[in-house]
Amino acid sequence: MANAYITPKKLKDGTIKYIFHNEISINTVLGQREIVFGSLMSLKKISLNMDRVTKIDSAGLQLLYLIKLEAKKRDIEIDIGESSKLVIEVLPKL
Repeated sequence: MANAYITPKKLKDGTIKYIFHNEISINTVLGQREIVFGSLMSLKKISLNMDRVTKIDSAGLQLLYLIKLEAKKRDIEIDIGESSKLVIEVLPKL
């Protein structure tokens, strides 16, 4: 999973917490998308932890927006957990 820069962790309440590492960029989004969307169909809630994100580009923004759209479409609650300063600056633009 290290190559995809994301670690999924199942919480006791059934929520999947996706911990993003280093970057959400053109170099990583394909692997990150596969991991998130591989389990999205069966969930009621996901948590995104992005406190370790140091780089985000337009492909990363597109991935986060796509996660948001798909979750809304499937009535899945999203919890934006801990976020790095970079993510805090970028997320309101979505």
